[in-house]
Amino acid sequence: MRLAAFLLFFIGAAHPACALDPHSIIDLWPEGKTPGPLSIVNGEERDLTKDTDRLIAGERIIKLGHVSKPQAHIFLPPAEKANGTAVVICPGGGFHILAWDLEGTEVAEWLNGIGIAAIVVKYRVPTARHGDELVEGLPKRVLGPAMDAQRGLSITRANAEKWNVDPDHVGILGFSAGGVTAVAAALQNGDRLYAGIDETDEASCRADFAMPIYPGFLAENDGSLKEYLKVTKETPPMFFAHAADDRVTCLSSTALFVALKQADVHADLHIYAKGGHGYGLRPTDNPVTHWPKRAEEWMRSMQLLGSTELGDRFVVAWRNGKPLPSLLALESDANLEEAYAIQRDWVMRTLGDPGIGGIKGGIVTPAGQKRLGVKEPIGAILRASGRLEAKSKPTISLKQFPNLKLETEIGFVVGKKIDRPITDLDAFKKHIKAIVPIIELPAGESKMANDAPNPIDLAALNVFSSGYIVGEPADPESLDPRALKLVFEKDGTQLHEASAADNWTGPWETAHWLANFAQRQGVDLQPNHVILCGALGKIHLAEKGSYRYNAGALGHIEFTIK
Repeated sequence: MRLAAFLLFFIGAAHPACALDPHSIIDLWPEGKTPGPLSIVNGEERDLTKDTDRLIAGERIIKLGHVSKPQAHIFLPPAEKANGTAVVICPGGGFHILAWDLEGTEVAEWLNGIGIAAIVVKYRVPTARHGDELVEGLPKRVLGPAMDAQRGLSITRANAEKWNVDPDHVGILGFSAGGVTAVAAALQNGDRLYAGIDETDEASCRADFAMPIYPGFLAENDGSLKEYLKVTKETPPMFFAHAADDRVTCLSSTALFVALKQADVHADLHIYAKGGHGYGLRPTDNPVTHWPKRAEEWMRSMQLLGSTELGDRFVVAWRNGKPLPSLLALESDANLEEAYAIQRDWVMRTLGDPGIGGIKGGIVTPAGQKRLGVKEPIGAILRASGRLEAKSKPTISLKQFPNLKLETEIGFVVGKKIDRPITDLDAFKKHIKAIVPIIELPAGESKMANDAPNPIDLAALNVFSSGYIVGEPADPESLDPRALKLVFEKDGTQLHEASAADNWTGPWETAHWLANFAQRQGVDLQPNHVILCGALGKIHLAEKGSYRYNAGALGHIEFTIK
């Protein structure tokens, strides 16, 4: 399927529940031809983790030591998901060990989930005892691992066709000491640290982009970049994530970022107040552990996550004001997961400023769900540009909104950022500062498959999300939204009466589900974003006139259609 090349799964911030088996394992070097300073090993390669070692997010990690045979462990996404980008991963470990699962295989599984081929480099360790004497322009302890990383980049390009990789979209990611290794390899700009030894080295060892995550040893005590690190305008773009309270100082990230800025090289820097060191992508209460979302956004902005022919068709139709296509008419075997991938693709590409306004639900009543054969709502992304305030008693032009419809809804206003899944309803309520009446203004046209609404098309079409009127806020502790009776009138004549109790399993429960849906779509809900809980009562085709929506204790909304 054409659309499956862009199918995205929720990356969240949770580490994988089970180990991912590599597609293949490749020795980096032919026997006896490993260049540079070798690792100083004591016995066989083995896991050095002790029962008394610190747990990360409540779980142990693999501390792989005494690596004398560097390897590349290859993790490929399913062919139908691959977007052509590959990332070489360098786990951290202070040049003593490799945090093999925490900063290696778990990272590979995340990358595979967003369509990226992952190559985890088991580089030589320990090398710390080689010290900081400069050899080939690098500290001796860094040189061997950086050679291994460069060889991993060449191996990736040498196998690009076999692994469905675009040789111009090969990046490198590293943690802590692995971050130093990744930076050292990336700053060579394709200049090899060793003499080529075979056909593999005919493929470039350049990194097209780099992601140093809490890298160490890059800055002097005064915060300046170490002199041996040279940044030029040819240096690849970089993404950084670091905590300010990290014992491995965040000055390493800031120093390199400043040098990149001065060289006019694209870079994205994320410094968080708290978080410490060595968390990989396992989630904790510290926002820094959710850096993978920011990294995905950055890679998307760099056009590294691809797009689909189908997504392009939605984008072109939207921008030209034409009817949006029917996904099912184009791909008769499309499923809901694929529809959400298309939704995220085209909506994110057409958002513009000021970006996301929140999240919304469709098909939220039991009758509607039964009719369409679903057991939960259909989620969609709200555009901040479509928000109107009820206090201005807005006037809406039918010319502005083709095929405009009117829906009465209940909404929730976010007070505290939601940047991770929330399993407990009471915990979710702590993120909400207000309940509001909402008039939603879905608009647009599409010829759905079989000329009938269906969940696949509705999800892909973003449930026709367009505009919405937000009423005055009410204290969420002051009322029970289930008890609200909703009355909608046009020119003094009642159009419908509805009950908020018909909102799926309840308004709060619906909003909670939608907040977690947002996370699955990679959307963080920010303060003042709204969660629209779906149409209650009939959906009306807009006509000229004066309208009033009375939401009982929530107040009312008045507006005009012309």
